[in-house]
Amino acid sequence: MSVVLITGSSSGIGRATAERLADSGHAIVIHGLDNTETAAVERSLRSKGASVASVCGDVAETSTINSLLDAVQSLPGQLSGVVSNAGAGLTKEFEKIDDEGWLRLFETHLLAAARLCRATSAPLAESKGAVVITSSVAARLAVPERVGYGAVKAGIEGLVRGLASEWGPRGVRVNAVSPGTIVTPLVQRNFDTGLLDPSGVLERTPLGRFGEPQEVASTIEFLLSTDASYVTGQTIAVDGGWSAWGGWS
Repeated sequence: MSVVLITGSSSGIGRATAERLADSGHAIVIHGLDNTETAAVERSLRSKGASVASVCGDVAETSTINSLLDAVQSLPGQLSGVVSNAGAGLTKEFEKIDDEGWLRLFETHLLAAARLCRATSAPLAESKGAVVITSSVAARLAVPERVGYGAVKAGIEGLVRGLASEWGPRGVRVNAVSPGTIVTPLVQRNFDTGLLDPSGVLERTPLGRFGEPQEVASTIEFLLSTDASYVTGQTIAVDGGWSAWGGWS
C-alpha cells in the first residue's frame, strides 16, 4: 500500500486532497493545528475504509515533523508521496511586518517544507516517490500587502526547482501547485473580514468564478501519480486564468 503524508489536511485544499487520495486507495497521514478538525477528518477517512494516522502540531516545530515521520511508520505500506500544504496567510503593509512576522512566515512555509523534504528524502528515494508543495499566485505576481507571503512562496518555488534537479537522479519528482482564490475556510474568513474583495478577484479571473479545493486536489493527485512520471521542477497554476490575464478587457 502507498502512504501519502499531507500537512495542513484538516481543512481546505489539504482535506480535499486527503479525501481524494484515500478514495484512490492510499493510506494517509493527516495533519492539522486543531484537534477537533483533524479528528473529524480522520473519522471521515476511516469510515471509507482508509488506513489513517493523524498528527496535530505546528509544522514550524521540529517535534511535529518527527511526529509525522512516526505516523508514516505506523501505517502499512511505503511512503510514496509528500504534500507540504500547511501554511498561514499574512495581509499587512510591508513596513508593518516586523522581524517576528518575517520569521513566522519563513518558518511556517519555507523552512517547514524544507525540513519535511529532508526528513522524508530516504523513504522517497526508496519508493521513487513524489513531492508536491503548495505555492501561490502571489509567488510570481505582485499583490499589495502580501509582500511577505509572496516572498516566502517565491522561496518555495525556488526550493522545488532546486530539489527537482538534485533529486531527479534518485527518481524522486518535486513539483508545486499555485492556487488562485480557492474557497477555503481561510479565504472565506478573508472575504468576511474585508481582507479580500470578492468582486475584485472575479473581475480579474478569466473563468469568472472562484476555485474549489477539489480542483487543486485533483492536480496534486495527478502530480503524485505515475501519469506525471516525466513532470518535475514545475509549478502548476490552478487559478482560473488569473496568472495569464494581461489586464485588458
